[in-house]
Amino acid sequence: MDIKEIGESNLIQRIADNYRSSHSSIIVGIGDDAAALKVSSQNVLLTTGDLLVEDVHFDLSSTDSYYLGRKALAVNLSDIAAMGGSARFFLVSLALPPHLSLAFVDDLYRGMMELADECDTHLVGGDTNASPLKLMISITVLGEAHPDNLLKRSGAQVGDSIFVTGTLGDAALGLILLQNDPTHAAPATLNALTSRHLSPLPRLKEGKKLADNHLASAMIDISDGLLIDLERILTASNKGATVFLSQLPRSKDFEQNHLYPEKTKFDCALGGGEDYELLFTVPPSKERELLRLGTTTDVPVTKIGEVNASQKLVVLDHEQKPYPVADLGYDHFLSMR
Repeated sequence: MDIKEIGESNLIQRIADNYRSSHSSIIVGIGDDAAALKVSSQNVLLTTGDLLVEDVHFDLSSTDSYYLGRKALAVNLSDIAAMGGSARFFLVSLALPPHLSLAFVDDLYRGMMELADECDTHLVGGDTNASPLKLMISITVLGEAHPDNLLKRSGAQVGDSIFVTGTLGDAALGLILLQNDPTHAAPATLNALTSRHLSPLPRLKEGKKLADNHLASAMIDISDGLLIDLERILTASNKGATVFLSQLPRSKDFEQNHLYPEKTKFDCALGGGEDYELLFTVPPSKERELLRLGTTTDVPVTKIGEVNASQKLVVLDHEQKPYPVADLGYDHFLSMR
């Protein structure tokens, strides 16, 4: 059997089943957004790593190295945000093809370091190697969280409300714009949608507020798509959910883009991915406190659905009828078929 036949989730589960460690320091291991390791009675060590491969995760014809550097770090910091943690340090490993210029590498690091300064995290090491053809970027982030505040995917309960930060679908619609016209990647022509794709903002402050105030029962970041990432929470929690299409938060720029039909735009919001917003569940008793806390931040939170016991994920349209979902989201290996 080939890797593409089982898909990413089944491959990860296979690795976890065969090689999961039972060491007493491991609080969260394979299968969540980041590993959580107990290193003292006061703090849990969080560590996460993502590999970005040219022509799989990014196209150099539609991004420059500065924005690529920012995004490479941002997607890793977002995993720490999803656990309710604080990012402290990161390591960068690069496989560099020989045709890249030194200026390209300088700008790549400039993008990473500017975002690192904004998020108060620090470069502490890494590795560099040669690559015959394609650029590969691997970043590992080390963070921390209080053990009592740690958020996982598996805590959703029947009756919980489903919330998201920010807006949905901007990054996916921005990618479509870039694919149709790569000149949109030039700094002078960037708009709100293409910026969301090229330079997402990890919701570290929001994730930590949710964790420190014990408001969320489960959380994940939206990297592969709203529905596929919600399904990961539901699978880990052994629950089902209903999502209401009419309640999905969409930005003004998203709504005012008339180049694509409404169904395409709804599919971007449901399964487009790379928004890097936080998707989380909240007990009914804590909704009022959540909404009150939301008024103190620049990033809104929106209720989009409810958790139930059905073990099924259903999307209802504006008339409360089942909405036909074309694709739950992005799967790294199934997309190779």
